[in-house]
Amino acid sequence: MRRRSEEHSRDWSELRNRIIGLGEQSSHKNYYSELKARLRELEESRRSLAAANASLQAVMDAATEVAIIATSPDGTITIFNQGAENLLGYRAEELIGTATVLLFHLPLEVEQRGAELSAQYSHTVTGFQTFIESTEHGHAEKREWTYIRKDGRYLQVELVVTAIRGENGVISGYLGVAQDITERKQAEASLRRMNLDLEEARQATEKLNRLLEQRISEALVDIRHKDRLLIQQGRQAAMGEMISNIAHQWRQPLNNIALLIQNLQLLCNSGELSPQQCDQDVAKALEIIQFMSGTINNFRNIFRQDATPQRFSVNQAVAKIVDFLAAGMTGHGITVSCVEKEEVSITGYPGEYHQALINILNNAREALLFRAVPKALIRITIFKEQGQGVVTVWDNGGGIDAAILPKIFDPYFTTKFKSQGTGLGLFMAKAIIENSMQGRLTARNINGGAELRIEVSSPETVSGRPVSA
Repeated sequence: MRRRSEEHSRDWSELRNRIIGLGEQSSHKNYYSELKARLRELEESRRSLAAANASLQAVMDAATEVAIIATSPDGTITIFNQGAENLLGYRAEELIGTATVLLFHLPLEVEQRGAELSAQYSHTVTGFQTFIESTEHGHAEKREWTYIRKDGRYLQVELVVTAIRGENGVISGYLGVAQDITERKQAEASLRRMNLDLEEARQATEKLNRLLEQRISEALVDIRHKDRLLIQQGRQAAMGEMISNIAHQWRQPLNNIALLIQNLQLLCNSGELSPQQCDQDVAKALEIIQFMSGTINNFRNIFRQDATPQRFSVNQAVAKIVDFLAAGMTGHGITVSCVEKEEVSITGYPGEYHQALINILNNAREALLFRAVPKALIRITIFKEQGQGVVTVWDNGGGIDAAILPKIFDPYFTTKFKSQGTGLGLFMAKAIIENSMQGRLTARNINGGAELRIEVSSPETVSGRPVSA
């Protein structure tokens, strides 16, 4: 554009000078005066046009990041700005007036686009017509293309082609504006690859999560099964302990019954048995038998399995268990004291709570016997704290070794010989308090002994089951 403007300027100056020269030599002064005035007007128009062309050229030269290429109606390049030179590696002088845009287009893409347009407009579209067919139907052609640089490198560009129309609407040429989108396309391709990788990673993660969930579910089922087996073993061991306690309670009454029977036999053999004496000994024997029957009933009540949670008195539960274990404690010289700071009620399963208390008290008894503690003492304290019903069981057996304190609730853990303990008592107690009662069972060393602390709240439901009064 700049070169053609300069050529037009030189041609106009020569023509103007020739006309002025002829006018000065002619006798038709008025005619040539008018002609000179008209020439001045045309000169002003030419200068305005030259200024406009210069401004347009400056704008196109400033657009170094955008390729602006104009063509004649037949596709010959007429404008090739600085941005086009930077993009394609050609100089404007190499292409203006001699080359078409087909020079730097990928032939296969042109052929494919021509086939699409041919099908769309129902006539054959090939070559340069591929770029301008849509503009002739009143549409701008915006499309991604592959440019081939002068050095042979390929570029991805976004090209917009519009028709240049004169005042009468006739197309005088075409304007193409292209922008390099190679980096953008590479980024999009990289993003697509990343999305595919992320999708694969997501699917792999979901698969792994499903596998982990399945394994966790299987492990939980296995753990629950093992817990049930351990609790069952603990119950069986506790039953053995209870039978031993019943034996302690029955031993003296059975001896008394035996003495009464022997006395009746001696009196009968000696002929000294009177009706009054017989009635008296029989009455005593029946009284002892009734006591033993009551012991069995207490045993059954303590181990009753409750179907639904219920509110019950902690004080009464502790008193019942202390009474039940009294013979076994006093028989070994162990004093059990109970400090009731207030009346405490909780919600849960009394039978299971009884079992937990028995296991904890038996554990304290075994520790005192194992260490042969003189003046052995177990102190039970009942109170409320922050909405919790609390029972603490403390003994003066010297406490628990700090190295094993974290392990005392583990199944099968025991400091006694295997023949002397199963190691399930405290495990079972913790399972009852924390799993069935939603409470907490902890242990610590304090005041020269070990203290186990049971905390249970009193909600309206336990494990999703309604509470019965």
